[in-house]
Amino acid sequence: MPVRLNKAMVASAGAVVMAAAPFIANFEGWRNTVYGDSLAKGSHELVTVCAGHTDNIGTQQITKTHYTDDECTAIEIKDIQATDRQVVAILGPSVVESMPISRRVAIDDFTFNLGAGSLKKSKIPRLLQTGQWPAACMALLAYDKATVNHQLVVIEGLHRRRQAEFDQCMKQ
Repeated sequence: MPVRLNKAMVASAGAVVMAAAPFIANFEGWRNTVYGDSLAKGSHELVTVCAGHTDNIGTQQITKTHYTDDECTAIEIKDIQATDRQVVAILGPSVVESMPISRRVAIDDFTFNLGAGSLKKSKIPRLLQTGQWPAACMALLAYDKATVNHQLVVIEGLHRRRQAEFDQCMKQ
C-alpha cells in the first residue's frame, strides 16, 4: 500500500500511528478513487476512499472523486489518530499506556474496522482492564462474520484480518 510519509507527517503522527498505518492499509486496501463498500454496512454501499476512509469516521468529509497518495496518507493518519483516541477513551489511558505497541495496533485496527461501538460492546475492554490480555486477544477472533443474505457467515477476509490482529496482539 502506498502509505507515503513525509517528515512532518512522521513527526506529528507518533509511533502507534506509524505502526498501525501499514497494518490497516494492508487490510483496507488503497484506492485513490471513491468506491462503494457494500460489505461494510450490509445491503447498502458505504462511500469509501483511500485506506477505508468513510464520512462515518468524521475526520474529513469525502468531497471529491479522486485523492492523491499524499492526501490519502494524511487522511489515514487523521483517521488512525481519531481511532486511537477512541480506544484510549474506552479502555482508559493507564490500560493503553501499559500495552505494547503491537497490542495497541491490533486493538486500533479492530476499532478502525468495526467501529468504537463494537469495541465498547465487546468483552475486550473488560479483559484488557483486568489484565487478561491473552483472553482479550483471543476475543478478537470472534469478529470474523458478517450478515450475507440474512445469514451470519464467516467472511474469509475478516477471518484473515482477525487472525492477523490476534497474532499482533499476542506479540510482546
